[in-house]
Amino acid sequence: MSSISFRKTKNGWSHAGAVKEAKRQGARLPKLKEIKKLCKNGALYPGQDLWVPCFDGDKKDWAQVGDANHKPGVSHVSLGAYPSWGGDGTPQGYNQVLLVAGGFKKTNLSFGRGKKGWAYDDAAKAAKAQGGKLPKLRQLQRFMNGTAIYPGEDLWVPVRNGDQKDWAQVGDKHHKPGVSHRALGAYPSWGGDGTAQGYNQCLVVFDAHCGKKKAVSYQKGKDGWKYSEAKREARRRGGRLPSVQEVQTLCQGGALFPGQDIWVPATDGDKKDWCQVGNKPHKPGQSHVKLGAYPGWAESGGNQGYNTVLMVVRGKKCKRYKKEKKDDSSSSSSSSSSSSSSDSE
Repeated sequence: MSSISFRKTKNGWSHAGAVKEAKRQGARLPKLKEIKKLCKNGALYPGQDLWVPCFDGDKKDWAQVGDANHKPGVSHVSLGAYPSWGGDGTPQGYNQVLLVAGGFKKTNLSFGRGKKGWAYDDAAKAAKAQGGKLPKLRQLQRFMNGTAIYPGEDLWVPVRNGDQKDWAQVGDKHHKPGVSHRALGAYPSWGGDGTAQGYNQCLVVFDAHCGKKKAVSYQKGKDGWKYSEAKREARRRGGRLPSVQEVQTLCQGGALFPGQDIWVPATDGDKKDWCQVGNKPHKPGQSHVKLGAYPGWAESGGNQGYNTVLMVVRGKKCKRYKKEKKDDSSSSSSSSSSSSSSDSE
């Protein structure tokens, strides 16, 4: 089973439109059985009625990823018929999630936000220290698909725009999500100033790695993580939790969340641990166990401020990583030049 990523969008999806968008991302729509497996431990969107386009064999179908009216993973066709709205991309509430399989490398974006401001060149160095690079403007725009990463805020991130430096909006307070600062008229005068100014305190890294063939992604959310839930979610995303050593490798260039106290669930051999990815009051990469004990709040859950980041590694020990790599190599010869160059690095 290939890696699967999903995102709720402002626009609705028709089946044909979703096929086209997945292909543009270097991916494909998932198989019905893949969605059933993904939803084995529960709905992706609890309490909601949401359908995603998929295939059952060579036939078109839609699968439920909520649980408001139907069980997670149920096929619409199995309920009696293909949905009449399946070809209509108008936003209808229940058709606004896009779920794609494969194409992980082309969509592997990590978001780190702290109290530190970023100058463009410093941001590029920090991304390189994480084994990745700054994203292309079009990569970020496709990932966001018109939806703000930080709703209600004015936040810019450094990106590559052809051979030029640029900044892209990831909020929606004053500008549309994904807009280029150059497109507004000019490169920002503050682009080389790393002073924290509120709107320059987020870093997006494309294809970060914590070791050879160990792709990693991370993002801060609104919910706090229990260790057991984080482990299960990492598996569901086609990966695993990082080891303490891998987190330390990723943090060699500095904190992922500067000025904050943030811990991510990790492993140390066959033991559970949590690792610091901020730098207040501990050094980046610090093991919690080595401070004296495994944290008592590890299974408390809930947003406690310091437990809201999930880090997922897809490395050489991950079966899905191996499977996707094999699939990618076998299909590379038949890929069109336009699709392979759209996000390739």
